[in-house]
Amino acid sequence: MTKSTLIIGVGGAGTKISNNINQELNFDLLLVNTDISSLKNYSNKNILHVDLAPNELTANSPALTSALLNSELERYISGKERIIIISGFGGKAGTFISSEIVNIATKHTLDINLLATLPFTFEGKRRALSLDALSKLKESSTINIIKYDNENLAKNKNLTLNEVFETANKEIFDIIKNI
Repeated sequence: MTKSTLIIGVGGAGTKISNNINQELNFDLLLVNTDISSLKNYSNKNILHVDLAPNELTANSPALTSALLNSELERYISGKERIIIISGFGGKAGTFISSEIVNIATKHTLDINLLATLPFTFEGKRRALSLDALSKLKESSTINIIKYDNENLAKNKNLTLNEVFETANKEIFDIIKNI
């Protein structure tokens, strides 16, 4: 019997990857982002816009983020046996909102998986932010965390940037399919 599964795509990269993957897997899907314009691309999906000013979403505002997410997430998470969060770490939405989703989801189910894509090395501060946030998340939770490092593909000089992303999408699909 297949587990009742919810895929939650968080941030720009997470929503795009999750939507693409879910076209084949057909799990329940929720897309979460602070950028309302990017969510408009998914008008036929379950979407959750976290309406925060860019300067309000920081590592120091988890209580605010959690309060906004908690009531909305309840109805999507309730009754799910497995939750898969796909997030592009490094951006504010993917990094901070994913951590809060993990905190909320652990109250409802034990089978939680987070696939976090890491920024490229040339993205400097974003990469450092993502690695720090993942380290803190590992210390504070017992969920299955899967790091997908885009840098590994970028080292292949034979691939264009579009080919790097296409290959990453295929590899991430295989990872999610086998969870």
